[in-house]
Amino acid sequence: MGDDPGTSVTDVHGRFHHISNAYCADQALFPTAGSANPVPTGLALARKVARGITARHRSSSAQAVEDGFTLLYGGDRSDWSVAGADNFFQTRPGGEPPLISAGVEDDNPALGVLWHRARQFGDFELRLQWRIFSPMANGGVFLRAPEPSGDLFAQGGFYARTLEVQIDERGFDPVANVFGSPQHRTGALYNRLPANRWAARAVSPRDGRPGFWNDLSVKVVGSEIEVRLNDEQVCRGQHGAELERGFIGVQCHTEVVQYRCIRIREF
Repeated sequence: MGDDPGTSVTDVHGRFHHISNAYCADQALFPTAGSANPVPTGLALARKVARGITARHRSSSAQAVEDGFTLLYGGDRSDWSVAGADNFFQTRPGGEPPLISAGVEDDNPALGVLWHRARQFGDFELRLQWRIFSPMANGGVFLRAPEPSGDLFAQGGFYARTLEVQIDERGFDPVANVFGSPQHRTGALYNRLPANRWAARAVSPRDGRPGFWNDLSVKVVGSEIEVRLNDEQVCRGQHGAELERGFIGVQCHTEVVQYRCIRIREF
């Protein structure tokens, strides 16, 4: 067990780093515990793993705007612009905060950027909630992004310069064509820093249930970034990006990712 996908087999919850939905809860994880009787340790570990599994089926409640934070999206997109595929839709569910649905119910990628053009941010903490309804869902949250224009994938262009917190429960690495990649799974700083554990809520199918909301918090101060998912630190380190200020945005990619309660405070 451990936080480093390169030196440990499972994360701190007993969930395999490189497999999206498999766990280990036996003495294979503690061969050097020093106990002549591994049963008590095994029972404690099994209970910990079970708690982690059941916690994934609880939804986060809608969050109010905390002191010091500014709401970036409250149902009005007048301060937002789109580049690429315009698959962004506003929804006002009864009794719930307004949300943005990014993407369509389709497994074929169609990439677009919805960015808050009103101002740029340097050092900040961004908080929002997101949920998905398909294991194929892929999206992201952009930080300190340049203004998207032209070919977003060009060398030195938008994707090369922006910071992106990934949302992809498959952890798909398109270059290596493998799944479960720590640098491409939910919570990772895409292609820069790995996610050290799986911490997202379960994927809720479209069967009439409302789905499970996740809490995402990202702090960017200077060259440091910290990503917390459902109150667990999943990524931290030197982000390596050149831009000291930039825009906030969200991505549509594959399937649907919904966002709400997007708020920010500056340091």
